[in-house]
Amino acid sequence: MATPDPQTTGLHILLKLAALVIILAGIHNASDIIVSLLLAIFFVIVLNPLVVMLIHRGLNRTLAITLVMIGMLIVLSSILGILASSMNEFIATLPQYNQMLTHKIIELERQAPFLHLRLSPARLLEHIDTEHMMTFATTFMTQISGAMASVLVLIMTVVNNG
Repeated sequence: MATPDPQTTGLHILLKLAALVIILAGIHNASDIIVSLLLAIFFVIVLNPLVVMLIHRGLNRTLAITLVMIGMLIVLSSILGILASSMNEFIATLPQYNQMLTHKIIELERQAPFLHLRLSPARLLEHIDTEHMMTFATTFMTQISGAMASVLVLIMTVVNNG
């Protein structure tokens, strides 16, 4: 049995790693398309039994798909509304949370001198930036609304092609 040449073995490993990097880069660049495709497959798998059930009840296919679509849009809109109201409530109570946190840090500073901690509430609160939380909440809501728009377009595409 011939022993493999270390130089060609290293070259094969290097070529396989290069191919893996190229494949992963392709997947990363096509992630929007892949996610949309997977969502479309998910919606077809989940919603098709509802359409079939409505067809068996005597509705024609177009009406069954329309009813399922309207129901899905109502559910998605309700979820988005609940999420938006929760986010608004969080943003409204954020200053209160900030004050409570400040009081807790001051109380911790008073109660833990035996640990020789030099806690500065101002320094600790610098790390917990309320503006950063607000920016995060705004970005999150923007991404959720964008995702909902993508789901709506995706559902319309699936229905149009179904």
